[in-house]
Amino acid sequence: MAEFDGYDAEAVQAKVRRRILRAFVRGGILDKDDRKEMELWDHGGGFSLDATARIAADDRRGLERLLRYCARPAFAAERLQEFDAHRLIYHLPKPGPDGRTQLILSPLEFIERIAALVPLPRQRRHRDYGVLAPSVPLRAAVTALASAATAAQQSPPVAASDEESSKTPHRSPARYL
Repeated sequence: MAEFDGYDAEAVQAKVRRRILRAFVRGGILDKDDRKEMELWDHGGGFSLDATARIAADDRRGLERLLRYCARPAFAAERLQEFDAHRLIYHLPKPGPDGRTQLILSPLEFIERIAALVPLPRQRRHRDYGVLAPSVPLRAAVTALASAATAAQQSPPVAASDEESSKTPHRSPARYL
């Protein structure tokens, strides 16, 4: 890992991992055995540190943006309840395809599910596939049709004679070939 502003990123990552796992054990979220197992995992033990995006000490707007992002909950805490020391129940907002209304998870499974919700840095959450994907050669033709249709709808109508208007009703062009 890289070094930034005099700090070794791997050392910072290891320190953060130790502190968070210790706090989870103190709070009763993890067992000591689970903590020791997670500390032995390769590649940071489930923790990663990206030091490419930084906020300067005097950048108050950037700091506020970061804190607002970090303060957003990944799940509804009121839907979570502790079943016993080794199982958590998360009540789903609506029944799943199989009819389940709740998930019963171990604390590690719950952390794994939450970690899957965190997007990678600078990655878009929405992806376009098929003809609308960014590198498809037909994308220009499809989007040109859409912009032409939009322009035709926004242009003022031309006065037509009574004969022409009675022949065929106006239809907007299709957006896709």
